[in-house]
Amino acid sequence: MTLNLDENPGKVGPFLAQHPFTFPVLMAKPYIDSMDPKERASVIPENWIVDRNAVIREQAVGFDSRNPSKAGDAVKQILEKLLAPRQ
Repeated sequence: MTLNLDENPGKVGPFLAQHPFTFPVLMAKPYIDSMDPKERASVIPENWIVDRNAVIREQAVGFDSRNPSKAGDAVKQILEKLLAPRQ
């Protein structure tokens, strides 16, 4: 699932039409805006991969906008780690 914090929710539908995700996209801006500023995430994006037992298996914070092509490499590395046999 992803939490969308877009200022203009009207942009979300067209974006999702072009990028058909296989996970839910939740409109979370009103919820985040209602939080105490000290409780809000300081960096966007912040990503977690949670297993079926609700255990956080991976966490990544931020995105290097100077080199977006590395995002695919990061996803590949996380998937390889998650699919590797547990020790």
